[in-house]
Amino acid sequence: MIGRMGPVVAVLLGLAAQRERYTAACERRDFDSRYLHIQPSLDDSMWRLWGQLSGVDGRVVDKAIQTSVDSLPNNPDSSAAQDRADGLVAVASEWLSGEIGGHELDVEIFIDAGLAAGSSGGRGVSVGTGTRVGPATLAEILCDGTVGVTLFDGTSRTVSATPASRTIPHPIRGYVLHRDGHRCTVAGCGSRTRLQPHHIVAYTDGGTHHPDNLVALCWYHHHVVVHQQGMRLDPDSPPHRRTFLRASPTRAGP
Repeated sequence: MIGRMGPVVAVLLGLAAQRERYTAACERRDFDSRYLHIQPSLDDSMWRLWGQLSGVDGRVVDKAIQTSVDSLPNNPDSSAAQDRADGLVAVASEWLSGEIGGHELDVEIFIDAGLAAGSSGGRGVSVGTGTRVGPATLAEILCDGTVGVTLFDGTSRTVSATPASRTIPHPIRGYVLHRDGHRCTVAGCGSRTRLQPHHIVAYTDGGTHHPDNLVALCWYHHHVVVHQQGMRLDPDSPPHRRTFLRASPTRAGP
């Protein structure tokens, strides 16, 4: 009988707790206990987040992430937790962008020639902050931003360096978004937010910045589907109903 009363007791205790006064001092206590830690792994390839927020602030963050998730295309291959991770990154990306046209990265890339050549870009490549990047992330950086590359040998002697250059000029970026109706061109999507130009034939595979080789993709299809999940656009799919093909498991071109 006592075991069956457990749920009832829990409800009564909850109701009693709700009757306790929640004073200004309680609010200040909860607010002052807020924190957020974000910590990279030793090789900077992954990040771990944890913390706590006051009730209202927690609701705000939760709703913002969920609203972001709801605006992203449905991906049957991802879990709810992965969707929320994508939603959080999308919120941060949009905040940094300053405009619907998507964000532009300003990145310095450092390449150890020997390590990179012997591993197809899997080793020896990092950005200016020291963060290690792999081929897929490198392809995404080259696809969307202002990039300077410094090549050096194993003794840290500089072999060559390029001045920072915009991979896709502003006029071409603007024209591609205008031509595609300021919508994501993936079939069934049509999102108008976080749009970014994308190369149909990868720039590293000889593709050019000509508008005919560029399409507008939303942040989700560009960042998640292409560069992180390894898909590539089907070049034979209709211009405003683009579909995907499985790319090589080792790379996803810009």
